[in-house]
Amino acid sequence: AILNITPDSFSDGGKHFGQHAALNALDEMADAGVDVVDIGGESTRPGATELTWQEEWGRIEEAVRHAVGLGPKVSVDTRKAPVMEKALEAGVDIINDVSALEFDADALPLLAGQDVDLVLMHHRGTPKNMQELTNYDDLIPEIMGHLQGRVEACVAAGHDRARIMIDPGIGFAKSLEQNYDILHALPAFHGLGQPILLGVSRKSLFKTLPFAGHTEGRLPASLAAQCLAIQQAVQMLRVHDWRESLQMRAFMEHLWFASTS
Repeated sequence: AILNITPDSFSDGGKHFGQHAALNALDEMADAGVDVVDIGGESTRPGATELTWQEEWGRIEEAVRHAVGLGPKVSVDTRKAPVMEKALEAGVDIINDVSALEFDADALPLLAGQDVDLVLMHHRGTPKNMQELTNYDDLIPEIMGHLQGRVEACVAAGHDRARIMIDPGIGFAKSLEQNYDILHALPAFHGLGQPILLGVSRKSLFKTLPFAGHTEGRLPASLAAQCLAIQQAVQMLRVHDWRESLQMRAFMEHLWFASTS
């Protein structure tokens, strides 16, 4: 479940920007039984403005410390090594880096050998220019090759291969049609041998669908895409609408168990 403590995230910017709202949301997520809370303090949507690491950590520190020990695993969504270091000191379980540890040269040596899971996402460029970088000769092989290279870099630095997840990066340096191509090709990513995380919730690939011009109208399509991902054995979903997603998952599990009994 996503907790963005930002004023400008593409979908829920400002919703949990106050600390009281953020802590209440974490309590609700834990009580409902979410598996992971993913806390972020810097928007990486197209065109977003970069923060200093001090600004970013200042936004999320209280929430991170509150989340540790609540029950769900705690993930911190950051590109910056100093924020990662602070998060590790606080006891988080997962570092989720949309730059696949390429934005900050200190990130890879910092995390090597640490008792933490990693999420490495395919990307190009920065939030300022990534949507200008959507030209690919062969989309899926290029994404897979980039992710494989980042996994191998982490393993070479001393990180446990079994603790690395990959994310194909829906909406990051991808056109609308390329996002759909990735969803069609999800089974191919299992060939890399790593667990897959997919973040498709409320994203702009749905914006041309009926009633989906604004992010709050994209829940039905988000749930449909998440259902597709579950059917294709994606191991983790990054979601905004965690109540609805928990209900969808429970239905899917009930359906499977009923069909095999």
